[in-house]
Amino acid sequence: MEPHSDINADPISRARKAAELVWDKKAVPPDLEPVNAKEAQEAIQHLGKLSTQLPGAPAEMIYAARSSGTLISSDRLQGLAEIIQNADDVKASELLIQLRNADLLATHNGNPVRLSDVHAFAMPWLTNKSGDAASTGRFGIGLSTLQSLSRTFELHCAPYHVEIGDPTIAPITPADLPPEFSQPEWTTLRIPLADGTLQPSELDQWLSRWDDSALLFLRHVTRVTSLDPDCDTIRLLELSRHQDKESVTGPESIAMSRERVEASDGRSWAVYSSQLPSPENAERARKATGSTTPVSLAFPLGAAIADPERPTKQSEPDDTATVRSSPSKTGLIYAGLPVAQTRLPFFANAQFDPLTSREGVADTPWNKELVKLVVGVWSEALLDLFEHDPQTAWQAVPLPQSEENETASGSGVIAELEAAVIEQARQEVASRLTFPVPSQGRVGLSELAVEAQPLEGLLDDS
Repeated sequence: MEPHSDINADPISRARKAAELVWDKKAVPPDLEPVNAKEAQEAIQHLGKLSTQLPGAPAEMIYAARSSGTLISSDRLQGLAEIIQNADDVKASELLIQLRNADLLATHNGNPVRLSDVHAFAMPWLTNKSGDAASTGRFGIGLSTLQSLSRTFELHCAPYHVEIGDPTIAPITPADLPPEFSQPEWTTLRIPLADGTLQPSELDQWLSRWDDSALLFLRHVTRVTSLDPDCDTIRLLELSRHQDKESVTGPESIAMSRERVEASDGRSWAVYSSQLPSPENAERARKATGSTTPVSLAFPLGAAIADPERPTKQSEPDDTATVRSSPSKTGLIYAGLPVAQTRLPFFANAQFDPLTSREGVADTPWNKELVKLVVGVWSEALLDLFEHDPQTAWQAVPLPQSEENETASGSGVIAELEAAVIEQARQEVASRLTFPVPSQGRVGLSELAVEAQPLEGLLDDS
């Protein structure tokens, strides 16, 4: 198919040309992007036609990839996590979720959908984000997990109204949506549900396990609200950020920003963020690798005390979450959103290549290189934290596990990170950490001793 050459063609021909460009993975010029319902319908219909014209083997591969979405993750609501991640990638600040009798709705205020986005939603393992070094979500892979709830889902963002998944893509009439889910330029996904597929309590427990802190390292999304069928708030996940005007630069020349992040229930974290040169000898999997890569760490401040006024109608579930964020001493590894638990007593975020299930990180050269960057930022952040909040800083120092308590901690990359942080604490941090002592100035950690009667007799001269 030849690139577009005649912008004066009739609207129907232009819509078909736009579809053909998208099908060939070529950029659609702004003057060809459908601007009204008729052009959008024609473009989507033509994309569907191109899909059905695939020969047997490729068509079977696409069908198998889509239908296997239920096998990607052990979490059948993983598709919601993908929706939140994709919303963040398109600069949404807010996302609303509503479970009704016959469907599940999700809407966000990110950049409006373009034709190439629609195609990426529809085709498993196809992404239009491979050239975006800042993105973390993957349209085609992640949203296949919605198959655990429904064989199809709908996408609504004017001028596009599309059904995806049966068999591939087709234009539909606009859905009858509540005002909150049909706001101008917002993007809404509607997942049809068979009776009994998803209970309100299951959705609320999933959001509770996720917790406000799941949003800590998103670049744009700061609020996720679950609404009941009357559009009253059931649960609110929300963070507010307070940037410290003072920048942090350690002796290792790692420049960092520092901010205090607060949740809707009163908990807070000290968050350190840095932009570091990307590793020279490794690349991200199916994603553009920028000249720099972000690394961030979050340290819980004070006690995690829930606010009794926090909006919720459901009773809080038990703490049986797997890798979801929770107010505990267990740390989490994030790739934008949480993907793995760790024994480390803090939260760490980097552009890790996650497993397809987003229930761990891949054992790749890129991820191994990121371990070194995370460890470097952790030591500089920890030393700064000792200056401002020593009590919190001590809580962020990991202790080695005794042999009888030694347990596996996810993938090899997570285990490498844990070992590297402990070694950094013993060597680099211990050698540089100092404390003010009256009449002595600053004294190194190795030069300090503690005297207390209960310790008498524990050590002798030998």
